[in-house]
Amino acid sequence: MSAAEITELAQDKLGYRNLRPGQLETIRLILAGHDTLSVMPTGSGKSAIYQIAALFIQGSTVIVSPLIALQKDQLESIRASGLAGAAIVNSNVRAADKREAFQKFESGDLEFLFLAPEQLANEQTMAKLLANPPSLFVVDEAHCMSEWGHDFRPEYGRLGKFIEQLGSPRILALTATAAPQVREEIVMRLGMKDPRTVVWGFDRPNIALGVETCPDEPTKRRLVVERVKDHVRGGQKPGIVYTATRQHAEDVAKWLSEEANIKAEAYHAGMKKEERERVQDMFMGDVVDVIVATNAFGWASTSPTFGSSSTTTCPRRWMRTTRRSAGPAGTASPPARCCFTARRTPACARRWRRAASWPRTRSRRCWKPSATRGAAST
Repeated sequence: MSAAEITELAQDKLGYRNLRPGQLETIRLILAGHDTLSVMPTGSGKSAIYQIAALFIQGSTVIVSPLIALQKDQLESIRASGLAGAAIVNSNVRAADKREAFQKFESGDLEFLFLAPEQLANEQTMAKLLANPPSLFVVDEAHCMSEWGHDFRPEYGRLGKFIEQLGSPRILALTATAAPQVREEIVMRLGMKDPRTVVWGFDRPNIALGVETCPDEPTKRRLVVERVKDHVRGGQKPGIVYTATRQHAEDVAKWLSEEANIKAEAYHAGMKKEERERVQDMFMGDVVDVIVATNAFGWASTSPTFGSSSTTTCPRRWMRTTRRSAGPAGTASPPARCCFTARRTPACARRWRRAASWPRTRSRRCWKPSATRGAAST
């Protein structure tokens, strides 16, 4: 398939003037019959890759994603563009809606079927898929099978087996973060045949990144409140504060509401479906100033102008954590600020200096753009 034909379809169906090089290269590899792993930053249009490729491939497309918020966002995007029939099947979907989705899938009226990984372990779901095997199998957030593995989604580690049962359709694995050893593990676990890997552009010059270290918890708390207040005063909403735990998400949302009079809502996987949907709809509708979330809130699900990551410790893989947390910021290309706030510890300081060459005496202030813009490449 020529680049001109692919670009023409992208223009016609999605309104794209041009495709990014990483997008075009990945689409051409998939259409040439290669199982492909694409590592591209959040906001670079990874979802457009499978959406465009699917229209050239006869048959349906299954997309496995671990985040309900991300599934919902991508479904709404496909429906808004009128691209093709699409539906979601996960534990939060009503039985009647699941039946309707599979009826359309069987009749060929459904091009895109979004599944939570757990659904593939469901005998009824697998029976439906085996009766109508997909032509393209997309694994979103593919790094989950390596970085989170059995602690987060046991079924991610079993996707290779499920794919083999489905007759080994073409595989497209997508992620915004994967070091070389993680890429190798993804390819191996999925059983990718004649695989190709595309790693493209992690520089995001529209984002000002910063780190602020704090001597103690009260100082960190004050800084988080100040940064969010700066964001709200600047009229740049909605924003996100990422936290490491569910309890911390609820605690931070409470401080922001009570101490700073900021419209803040918590979001995490422990909340009821209706409550999560309410918060996500408020976020998408700019009703709240900020949400305080764990990684249950999809990194690529929105395009806010501000992002902030707050954690009580410095994670061992802090560069990856920061890059993922900064992911949603500025995805529609407006200027954005991302601040990583953590308590100052010797281990934390060593990791920052080693990985990002932050100065020993004072970290760069995240609200002032500096030479440290953009995300580091893997």
